[in-house]
Amino acid sequence: TDLVRQVAEHTSQVVAVVYTDIARDGMLAGPNFESLQILQLASPFPVIASGGVTTMEDIRQLLQMKSPGCIIGRSLYD
Repeated sequence: TDLVRQVAEHTSQVVAVVYTDIARDGMLAGPNFESLQILQLASPFPVIASGGVTTMEDIRQLLQMKSPGCIIGRSLYD
């Protein structure tokens, strides 16, 4: 959140921030919804969820959180 705030102080020309919880990336364990929400509240930019997005229920929850998008990786292959 600190980095996003610092960037926002210097420019508004950011299209989006991609938030990847590297502890969940590729683990098929679902996103870190708590940390994602914290970043969404702190960021003036849209936040794209990445890391752990596995099921349609994950995507539904992200939609409820008003996430503008998500990155789906390993779950496509598994």
